[in-house]
Amino acid sequence: MLFENQERFRLMKLLIALTVLTGVGGVVHADDFAHVLPKLATAPAEMAAWLSGCEVLVTPRGEVRRPCKLTLGDLVADTKGVTLTPTHVKEVAFPRSTLTWHEADVEARVGAKVVATFHVIEVGASGNPDGPNGGWGVVAQSWTRIASDKDVASMAKAGKLVAPKIADYTQPAPKGLDPQAAGDRDAALTTLRDAWKGTDDLKEVLGGMLDDGGVLVGSAAERLTGKGGGKTVRKWPLGLRPQGGVAVGGNALVQWGVTTVMGTVGGVTIPYVTFVVNIQRMTGGGSFAPSIALVSFGVPQ
Repeated sequence: MLFENQERFRLMKLLIALTVLTGVGGVVHADDFAHVLPKLATAPAEMAAWLSGCEVLVTPRGEVRRPCKLTLGDLVADTKGVTLTPTHVKEVAFPRSTLTWHEADVEARVGAKVVATFHVIEVGASGNPDGPNGGWGVVAQSWTRIASDKDVASMAKAGKLVAPKIADYTQPAPKGLDPQAAGDRDAALTTLRDAWKGTDDLKEVLGGMLDDGGVLVGSAAERLTGKGGGKTVRKWPLGLRPQGGVAVGGNALVQWGVTTVMGTVGGVTIPYVTFVVNIQRMTGGGSFAPSIALVSFGVPQ
């Protein structure tokens, strides 16, 4: 009986935390996200303020930055006259969860000409809607440059793709976590790291995530989910082998990971910077368990 009461109390605290994290006014958060993205070119201080408190940012070159910093020069070599235009901005719900993430494509333009397009994924937490950034606090942000499979294969054959060196790293836990939440976080981070180090081919890991309602975003911004997506991934004619370290962090309910995955097909090897989001979600038995919910592949450029 004592155990049941302790478990019930733990679940109650997690549900309260979910309510605090999700907050209200999700559309406002998406609007704020769309508003701040162009500011990287026109008012970088506003972008820096948006990223205050962020734990990790992944650049299009695959650099893992702690604390989070990004400049227009990280996106394009020649920044003269460049503006940024966000498209397809949305707030997306994690599978079987009330938690959400932000997502957008961002076009870098000189006049009317699009010189590059990027895909941005941002995970965070909601609090007081009257607070800064509409109450949204960024936890992690990932930028990838969108490229067609044909162009990526051509760059790989020409030796123009270099796998970034990502070291094992664990972000310190947020201040104020109670022992139970800290234990949940540690267990989730261990699960996340082990999933990306314990196999020579990740297709089955990805297929299982998709079967369970997760989302996979490819380097050409293609999107897979559901059992159909799981079947597609398992049939991919390439090996997917993790390489190097895994950087992880997050809070008790949402965790992030960054690592390198090497894709091999037809004698060509392509490095992918892989951004992984893990969430705690309720199981059918009424308890919480860590689950990979979102994976994004980007080719370092």
